[in-house]
Amino acid sequence: MSRHVQVLVQAGLVRQERTGRVARCSLDVGAMFAAAVWINEYSQYWQAQFNTLARWLKTLDRSRPKAGRRRRGAR
Repeated sequence: MSRHVQVLVQAGLVRQERTGRVARCSLDVGAMFAAAVWINEYSQYWQAQFNTLARWLKTLDRSRPKAGRRRRGAR
């Protein structure tokens, strides 16, 4: 578990104080809040990108003839 904690410490999300063999950890709320804001912004960005892609794919699907059906006059 200490390796996982060290990653969080290096990221600045958790503070760690050692007293002998005991390590006490505390959450850095400011850094965690900043990370949450960043994640939320990118989440909104990617959701918008996926919505745009979905609309584009629907237009392709509508313009393509259905499988197994012939157009009138086509042979």
